[in-house]
Amino acid sequence: MNVLIVDDSAFMRKWLRELIENQKGLRVVGVARNGKVALELLDRIHVDVMTLDIEMPVMDGLETLIQVMRSHPLPVIMVSSHTDKGAKKTLQAMEYGAIDVVLKPSHPKDYQKGELEQQLITKLQEASNVDVRKLRAIRQRMTRQLSPPPLHALKKTIVAIGTSTGGPRALQAILTRLPNTFPFPIVIVQHMPAPFTKTFADRLDGISSIGVQEAVHDKKLEPGYAYIAKAGAHLTIEEKGGGLYMCCDAPPDPGEYHRPSVNRLFTSLSQITNVQVMAFVLTGMGSDGKDGAKSLKENGDATVIAESKTSAVVNGMPGAIIEAGYADGVWSLEEIIEQLAQMTESE
Repeated sequence: MNVLIVDDSAFMRKWLRELIENQKGLRVVGVARNGKVALELLDRIHVDVMTLDIEMPVMDGLETLIQVMRSHPLPVIMVSSHTDKGAKKTLQAMEYGAIDVVLKPSHPKDYQKGELEQQLITKLQEASNVDVRKLRAIRQRMTRQLSPPPLHALKKTIVAIGTSTGGPRALQAILTRLPNTFPFPIVIVQHMPAPFTKTFADRLDGISSIGVQEAVHDKKLEPGYAYIAKAGAHLTIEEKGGGLYMCCDAPPDPGEYHRPSVNRLFTSLSQITNVQVMAFVLTGMGSDGKDGAKSLKENGDATVIAESKTSAVVNGMPGAIIEAGYADGVWSLEEIIEQLAQMTESE
């Protein structure tokens, strides 16, 4: 894969180049110190994936990304600082079409950490699975009429969503179209590094009719609220005193890659006897959610829906659910939104 590095820091350009060129199957074909130079390079060379800094002179990351998606659409991975300003701009970038984000090391010694390096390389390698055409528009045409699942009058209903690459745009499309009368709590695992989940939740809360919050340990789930799992911490649900409460301190399993994990969230819901779960697995790389969906189907009262290839930016996670036979339905994002709206009307 041909990689273009765009960063105003000479140190970062050197570090990224050495890291990428040491990986089999990846090749750096260009480096640029700002967006203007990057766009000029894209007119002359073939690029498969780009790493893009947020803060740059002449043309910053957001303006560059907008121009790239208009004239040279390709997978773009944002390289962001740990600052609150950097987090907000990065989330805007993911709305504009960036597929993922990695954090710049905050301390020189962090540049030697294998975990950070592996995270970047994995995201670059997986970028080949991205359907670039779907980065421009998220809404899909309805292909059929849906019927809401029958709701059990004696059980609490909870909506659970798992997603990764492409998820921020999909979640925004869903949550901003739900009415403030939505009658159920929504729990969400979005693979995203800290500090983005808090900024993401606050941003969605400001543009949605329902409330959106980052998950808080031992907080009771309330209808009409969406809770986004905190980066670096598992989100599981447990029943106490007739209510459902979030647990955000579950220890990681050995060798576990994702934290938070869709599997852990779904599995915890499968262990609550008087809960009816409506689970959605949206766009994302890998297969997180497959084992959790298995637990839901075997042990819980659950309906599992996988996002279809017609709208998923990356079909890894929903495709794994479908291939394993755990999907009760395969719907486009627009169909999922319509399904949730019908759940509101049927309550």
